[in-house]
Amino acid sequence: RSIGASNHDAEQLRDALVVANTEGLPRYAVLQPEYNLIDRASFDGPLHDLTMAENLGVISYFALARGFLAGTNAPDPCVR
Repeated sequence: RSIGASNHDAEQLRDALVVANTEGLPRYAVLQPEYNLIDRASFDGPLHDLTMAENLGVISYFALARGFLAGTNAPDPCVR
């Protein structure tokens, strides 16, 4: 069994990994960032580098930019 994190920036994820290692706790094995051709900035850079250095799996969400890249232009359900 493994645990994962979602929506952590590089600093938060690094801190969590350090605590897990020093305290002998289970460490994150996977990260789930928002990542697509429209919104890459939050993952590219330090967060990507950290996942590579720590051998973490990455499973993105909103890969089709909430339908924009699929051409559906669906309204965001969070916006009223």
